[in-house]
Amino acid sequence: YCSILRHSLQQSNIPFREIDVETSRAGRWAFRASGARGIPVTLIGQQYVSGGVGPQLKALSDAGYPVYISIPDEVRQRMQAH
Repeated sequence: YCSILRHSLQQSNIPFREIDVETSRAGRWAFRASGARGIPVTLIGQQYVSGGVGPQLKALSDAGYPVYISIPDEVRQRMQAH
């Protein structure tokens, strides 16, 4: 999910800052502070959104961002292999 969200943000030209919750102390702190239970977590304004890519892209669209769903080639290849 993280790579799909990242790729979609890049392809939509939406500025973002990525914080890795697995390798960064600040990331772990931010994750705990958000109250989220899964990743990815997106902060849009003052609202934390988690629960998969769909709710996050919808929240971005609702906030006025032009969002395009974009699946990276490596994810697409893994999906086709199964």
